[in-house]
Amino acid sequence: MKSTRLVESMRTISLTLGWLLALSTPLEALTIKLLKKDAVVWSQDQLIRGVVDTLTAPTGILYLNGLATSFQLASGGGFSAPVRLREGVNTIVGRVDSAGQPRFSDTLRLTLGFKLRPSVLATASVLGRTVTLRASVLENPDSARLSFRWSQDPGNPALVAFSNPMDSVTSFTTAAGAPAGEYYYNLLVTTADGDSANARTLVTIDSTGIKPFNPKTDCARWIEGSIIYGISPFQFVYQGRFADITNKIPEIAQLGVSAIWLMPTYETHGGGHGYDVVDYFGIRRVFGTAVDLRTLVQRK
Repeated sequence: MKSTRLVESMRTISLTLGWLLALSTPLEALTIKLLKKDAVVWSQDQLIRGVVDTLTAPTGILYLNGLATSFQLASGGGFSAPVRLREGVNTIVGRVDSAGQPRFSDTLRLTLGFKLRPSVLATASVLGRTVTLRASVLENPDSARLSFRWSQDPGNPALVAFSNPMDSVTSFTTAAGAPAGEYYYNLLVTTADGDSANARTLVTIDSTGIKPFNPKTDCARWIEGSIIYGISPFQFVYQGRFADITNKIPEIAQLGVSAIWLMPTYETHGGGHGYDVVDYFGIRRVFGTAVDLRTLVQRK
């Protein structure tokens, strides 16, 4: 009987000590949460924010597709880390260590909504009567080998002969007495996989000489004298489909309008004016098809 009471007393003391030790031990971080939902996104560069319920370390780790990047924890347990997404689905997991044990967030999945392609800029410079066209590669996601091809608009006031139209840099000499006007030049960049990118620049010839286009300060000449008419498709006419707008072009032209500014026609989340875009390469089906839009753009 005495031995039974002794065992029970020792058990009570053990439970009490365990309870007291638990009270004296700091709480551990049990959760790390990423403050973003799975989504299709339209920018490679994303800022991932999150929060830890209890601070146990000054830093944590963010895994993007298995590659680790460290981040600093703020005093309130919040954190943020920039990431650059690759093509397709990207998996993101946060981690903090608590009492030597790693704690992981749920997996966040961000899908890049477009296929990565090279991005290029075409510029022109002038020395005397010689014009040099230069391709600048802004982005080459896969470090692919690029091929270049320059061409000129067949509607230019006069045609020129490129020194090397298949290089990133080419040049030509304008003839003395070349007709005044705007001369447009196009750049096509392709990869071995068939991806491509386009760019365009121009030079203007007038009585003062040859002037290269500066995208920061210049605009195409046709814009300066244009009368632009803005159209929100769903408000413009009944139903507001591309075909309905196309049928109205002659009437709009009679007002003296020379250009149309069409409000967003992409796929959206809530409709309306269309600025809550969910797919920059998709057309809102309520407006019509890609063929309908092309017909509208080509209508004169």
